[in-house]
Amino acid sequence: MSTQVLITLNEILESQSNKGVTEIRNSLCSNPKFDQLCKEILCNINFFGDYSLQQLIIEAIIRLTSSGHRQHKSHEWNNDSQCAKLFRSISYQEFDKEARAYLNKVNQSTQDKWVLSYQCKSIIIGNLTFNQSDDCWLDLCFRSKVIGFSFSHGTKLNYALESLTREDVDSVEVKDNGDEVKLTVKTKQQISILFEDEYFPPDCSIISCFFEKSLDLDSEKLRKKVNFILAKVAKVSKSNSMVKRGENGIMRQNPLNQPNTLVPGANHKALMPSNTQLSQNVVATSQPGGSYKTSKSSTYP
Repeated sequence: MSTQVLITLNEILESQSNKGVTEIRNSLCSNPKFDQLCKEILCNINFFGDYSLQQLIIEAIIRLTSSGHRQHKSHEWNNDSQCAKLFRSISYQEFDKEARAYLNKVNQSTQDKWVLSYQCKSIIIGNLTFNQSDDCWLDLCFRSKVIGFSFSHGTKLNYALESLTREDVDSVEVKDNGDEVKLTVKTKQQISILFEDEYFPPDCSIISCFFEKSLDLDSEKLRKKVNFILAKVAKVSKSNSMVKRGENGIMRQNPLNQPNTLVPGANHKALMPSNTQLSQNVVATSQPGGSYKTSKSSTYP
């Protein structure tokens, strides 16, 4: 499913009059094939493996269906009652927050976890600081091979859903910082260029994310997951755990030696190209990444 196609579809639907949207919904919701399509998409949405793409799919379904139809079909379209309840709660007014709650639950509930999301205590980009009240999240997307950042910031930037591929990243550092875990990403280009938004400082190329340390999240576990997404040829510096780019790419430790800390339940061999060579400390992959970037304010009819 194409990201750009979904962006275009949602923009077209947003531009429709209330009468036009109602006519589209009445036509689709009276067709059993459309219900079956929604069921197949939602019951398998984790396999898309990219948070931004998942959110675009949810947005399209919300735009194409009435609230009453979603209430009626929620149990049929979802794998369990909790997901169905969260799906029913998604509205235009709080779409980003409620879609986040739904997708987090879906992605956490599946055996093959293609998207892992972690709430950030704060995200710092230059002189801008986004904290928990700004709904900050880090999304690790294992199919599209992107690292996503999402946050809101009042009226200046209603909601940002940004992502970086390994081609965008110069270096990554993950380390313990007291009772926190700190992730620092240095990009090749300025953040304002990569995120295509002048709201971000023009001379900044570093993003810092802070997380509360827990049994499920420490620097070692987070490092392995980030390394897997960004891997070219990888190893870890023992002194400061800095992920640095060498002549042949980023050098860091092989995360596949600890499969249970990566994508629990996933077939890790299937994630890797056939020419991948594994050793005790190195993983090499040429699998391309994907990216979806937007800093536009999300508005809904």
